[in-house]
Amino acid sequence: MPAPPETLRNKPDPAGRDVVQWKSPAQISALQAEVDALRRENEELRLANAEQRKNKEALRQEKDRVGAILSALDTGQSLIDPDMTIVWVNQKARDMAPGQDPIGQKCYHYFERLNEPCEMCVAQRVFLTGEVTKIEKYVPHRGHWLNIVAQPVRDASGRITHALESFTDITERVQAEAELRAAMEREHLRATELDATLASIASGVIIYDITGAIVRVNEAVCKMADEQSIDLYSTTSGEHIEAFGVLQPDVASLASGAAPHRRALRGEMVQGEEVMVSLPGKELLWVDASAAPIRDGSGVIVGAIAILTDITERKRAEEALIRHTEDLARLHSDLEAASREANLYLDILTHDIGNTENVSRLYTDLLLEMFSGEAAGYVKKLQRSIDKSIEILGTVSTIRRIHRASPELTQTDLDGVIRGA
Repeated sequence: MPAPPETLRNKPDPAGRDVVQWKSPAQISALQAEVDALRRENEELRLANAEQRKNKEALRQEKDRVGAILSALDTGQSLIDPDMTIVWVNQKARDMAPGQDPIGQKCYHYFERLNEPCEMCVAQRVFLTGEVTKIEKYVPHRGHWLNIVAQPVRDASGRITHALESFTDITERVQAEAELRAAMEREHLRATELDATLASIASGVIIYDITGAIVRVNEAVCKMADEQSIDLYSTTSGEHIEAFGVLQPDVASLASGAAPHRRALRGEMVQGEEVMVSLPGKELLWVDASAAPIRDGSGVIVGAIAILTDITERKRAEEALIRHTEDLARLHSDLEAASREANLYLDILTHDIGNTENVSRLYTDLLLEMFSGEAAGYVKKLQRSIDKSIEILGTVSTIRRIHRASPELTQTDLDGVIRGA
C-alpha cells in the first residue's frame, strides 16, 4: 500500500520565510486529539467556573438567609476572634448599643464598657478548652441579666478560629424566679403559721379537698383518732365515715352526704352539731362538729374545714346530772308522799288530842267545883298543864298551816303598815 502524501505546514526557514511542510496522518491525528483534549479541558474549566460562580451565589444567598435568621432571632449573636475582637454581630446585638459600630471593637468594651476581659469570659474559655460554655450573669452597665452560650468555630483542620457567642436577656425570667421564690417563702411562712395555729387549737381541725379527702389535720385529731390504727391521709370520704363511725345522737348511723364536711362542700355552714364518733377499740366519743366551705379568690369552693370539739366529758357530766336530778325528783316525790302521810297522822293526832284535851279541860272545871283547899290547888295545876298543852297543840297546828300554805307574794305598802301600827 503506497504511503499517503505528507501534509504541508508552515515552517520558518533560516531566512525568516515560511516554508510549507507536510505532516504524516499519525501526527495529524495526535494533534487533533490534543486539540480535542484542550477543548474538553476548556469546557470543563468553563463548567467548573460556572459551578463555582453558582456555588458562590448560593453561598452568598445562604449567608444572607442565615444572617437574616440570626438577625430576626430574639437572641444576640456575635463572632469573636482570639484577641476578643468582634468580627460579626446580628441585628439584636447591634440594638444593644444603637449608633455604634461593634465590628472591630473588643467584646468586653462594646457589651460591658470594660477595659479588660470579663472575669468570667465564656469566649476565652472556649479558646482555652474548645468546649461549649454557658453562664448566667448580671451586667451592671445595662442593668440586665443575660444567659450567654459560647461555642467554638473551627476551620477545615479543626483549629478554633472564632467563638460564637449567643446571649439572651433573661431579666424578666430572673425577676419572675425571684418573685416566685419570695412567694414560696411567704407561702412557707403562712404554712408554718397555719401549722402553729392548728397545733395550738385544742379542738380537732380537719381540712378536706374538693373530693372530701383529708389533706391536713392537727395534733388533736391524731390523738382523738389514734393515727396508729387509722391512716387519715389515705382515707377516702366513704372510708373516713366508716372508720370514724359517725353516729347521730339517737345512735343511728349518719349518711355520708349528711356529714358536716360534706354539707360544707355543698356550700352549707354547719355550726354546733353534736354527733357521736365510734373509733376502733375505743369508747364512743361525743363531739361538737362545725364545718365551713373553703373558697378560692373567685368564690369557687375548693375544700372544707371541720372543727371537732371533744365534749365527751361534758356529755357524761350532763348525763350524771340528769341521773342525779332524776334521783332527786324521785326523792322529792317520796318526801312529799311521806310528808302527806305524816301530815295525815298529825291531823289525826291533833284532832284526837285536841278532843281529849277539851274533855280533860271540862273535867277539871267540874273538879274545881267539887274540891276546895289543897285538892283544888292540884286541880288548878292540872288545869294549867292542860291549857299549856292546848296552847302548844295550837302553835303546832299554826306552824303546820303556815308551812303547808303557799301564799302568793303581793306588793305591800310598808309605810301604810308602819303608820297603821
